[in-house]
Amino acid sequence: MSAFRTTLKQVNAALESGDPEKVKAALPKALSLIGRSAKKGIIHPNKAARQQSRLVKKANALLGEK
Repeated sequence: MSAFRTTLKQVNAALESGDPEKVKAALPKALSLIGRSAKKGIIHPNKAARQQSRLVKKANALLGEK
């Protein structure tokens, strides 16, 4: 759970910094960790899906993708 929270903080910091390279590096790790956490029962699957969706939505807005 600690690694989960730390990774989310790192991704959010990268998103707030506005650096596309940091976001591209941190986002796949975070999405993978969120998925694994849900699979292992650490977090609810719906919470995992919601968090992944929100992170991707923010990243796409920053990177200028649809």
